[in-house]
Amino acid sequence: MSWAEDQLEIQALLARYARAVDTKDWALYRSVFTDDAHIDYTSAGAIAGGRDEVIDWLSAGFATIPWSMHYITNIEADIDGDRATVQAMFYN
Repeated sequence: MSWAEDQLEIQALLARYARAVDTKDWALYRSVFTDDAHIDYTSAGAIAGGRDEVIDWLSAGFATIPWSMHYITNIEADIDGDRATVQAMFYN
């Protein structure tokens, strides 16, 4: 894959993440993380944990929220072979 294709794949992954949370599609949310992912929302006052633990927490918490909307901007990806470090701003 080219650098540009990698960038587009990363942007698409972030868009799927936002759509998964906003539509409460927890199967889609699960698909954007690896099985061994450690997800940390502590900077937002939430939990940190494994993928399924976080999904359980989010699905319970979002059950009372009628809708949400996430914007993801300023995506910066440092790509090195098959690995990437990504920083992006989330507004929700």
